[in-house]
Amino acid sequence: MNPLKLSLVRHAHADPAAILQEDKLRPLSIQGINHINPLGEAMLTLNQLPEFAIVSSAQRAQETFINLSERLGINITNETKSGIYEGDLFLILKQIKIAHKNHNHVAVIGHNPTLSKLASILTQKNIVLNPSGWICLEADLFEIENTVEAHIIAAHEVIIY
Repeated sequence: MNPLKLSLVRHAHADPAAILQEDKLRPLSIQGINHINPLGEAMLTLNQLPEFAIVSSAQRAQETFINLSERLGINITNETKSGIYEGDLFLILKQIKIAHKNHNHVAVIGHNPTLSKLASILTQKNIVLNPSGWICLEADLFEIENTVEAHIIAAHEVIIY
């Protein structure tokens, strides 16, 4: 099996929760939507385009996926998983393994602290993904399952003013 390219993408900046609004329903802010363009540009420039995406069920992650797909100009097959919103690392790793059977480059679009924690475990470095943050790792799937060092092949951070 080919090495896995794994893109971890933190959702773009979201509007603060309104009074009595469920956190999961928070949409992207205008600032967040605008930050997706440089993220997409970085992915295009570095030719790191996911073939499949595992996306959190939260509205802000769904909107990040939709806007990023449009920016990249490609149709990325995707699957929504509520366990990403809950921060279930076991579920995320299981879904990556399933997706890798048919795809060499898999993206996970979700939230902190889960994605930063996963990136830190895999790279053995302290990684913090800001909104619209992205890191692309390459590793053998067996290594990922055993949390052995993965290699960072690309990363992008949007500076928030």
